[in-house]
Amino acid sequence: ASSELDTVSGFHGLEILIINQSIIKECYTERLRPMAVPAFQSFFLPLLKVCSDEKEHSIKGLKVPLSEHLGLTVKDIEERVPSGTQSRFVNRATWAKVYLSRAGALSVIQRGLFKISPRGQSLIKEYPNGISIKDLSKFPEFEKFRTKHNDQVAPVSLNEELSTPEEILDS
Repeated sequence: ASSELDTVSGFHGLEILIINQSIIKECYTERLRPMAVPAFQSFFLPLLKVCSDEKEHSIKGLKVPLSEHLGLTVKDIEERVPSGTQSRFVNRATWAKVYLSRAGALSVIQRGLFKISPRGQSLIKEYPNGISIKDLSKFPEFEKFRTKHNDQVAPVSLNEELSTPEEILDS
């Protein structure tokens, strides 16, 4: 068994360090690092899960448990939206809260405070691998929210799936 350190260069500048034929770490150059804060739909299930204690919560109060659930670093959480007005994390968590509230999965107690509803608890059980806009579309009040200024329900676009409304406007 060799104890020497081997470096293998791979796809897109990925370097894999191999010790004793085991991959121990993947290193990415910063410019090739994928965006760490996931699309806002990816916040739906984790947000409901951290609220499943049925207590009142705020986005600010959920920053640590939600970021831990998503596996984000402090640097990820501090990443700004293109306009620079807020962090991408807070932006996406807030939009996830809005969408879940409009679908009846979260109940708004007062401005900035919310808690999980029975519908939210059901969604956790019904969609244990993730919740999408398409899944929320089965609720009439959510479709009314999505089509507020339109007469027809538009299909969910890839842009809508990946970006918050603010990010779409900024692009």
